[in-house]
Amino acid sequence: MNIIVEGLDNSGKGSLIKNIQDYFYFRNPITVKPVQVLYYSNFKTPTEYSRDISKIHYKNGFDLIKHSVHHNSHTIFDRFHLGEYVYSPMYRKYNGDYVFDLELKNQKFLSRTVLIVLIDSAENLIARDDGLSHSTNLAKKRLEIQSFATAYDLSIIPNKMLINVNGKTIQDVYNKVLPMIQKIELGEL
Repeated sequence: MNIIVEGLDNSGKGSLIKNIQDYFYFRNPITVKPVQVLYYSNFKTPTEYSRDISKIHYKNGFDLIKHSVHHNSHTIFDRFHLGEYVYSPMYRKYNGDYVFDLELKNQKFLSRTVLIVLIDSAENLIARDDGLSHSTNLAKKRLEIQSFATAYDLSIIPNKMLINVNGKTIQDVYNKVLPMIQKIELGEL
C-alpha cells in the first residue's frame, strides 16, 4: 500500500504522517520525503537541471509505488508529485504537468494508493508559518491552495481525499483518513 500526503506548507502533513506511521508501526513503513531543488541554483541553468532531476526523482517514486505493490510493502510519501505540479511553475519557473503523465503510465499500480491532500485558508497557513514556506504572500498562498485543488481534480489516483483542515484537529483528520486506509489494506477498495 502507498499513501501520498500532499498539501500546503503548515497544513498538518507531518503530524498526519506521524499518526499513519504509528498505525503501520509493526509493518515497517518506508517514508519518502520530497526532493529538494534549492541547491540546484548553483548550476549555470538551474531551471533545466531542477526539472530534469525532479523528473528522475518522481519517476523513481512511481517505481517505488510499483515495488510496494509487488512486494506488499507500505510506503508513505511526505509530499510527492502534486507538489511538483503546484510549486514548479510558481517558484522554479518550469511546468510540472509531466507528473500526470507519470500517473497515467503507472495507472495499473495505483489501486492500492491513497492520495490525501490537505488544504486550509491562506490566512491560517500564513499564521502558522514556520519560516520555511515558499511564500507568505496572501495572493500567492491563495494561488497555491487553488493549484492543489486543481491538481487533486486532475489526479487519476482512484482513492483520494481532499481535506480542508480548517477547524479540525490532526486527530479529526486522521479519523477521516484511517477508514480508507483500512479498506484498501483489507482489499475492500
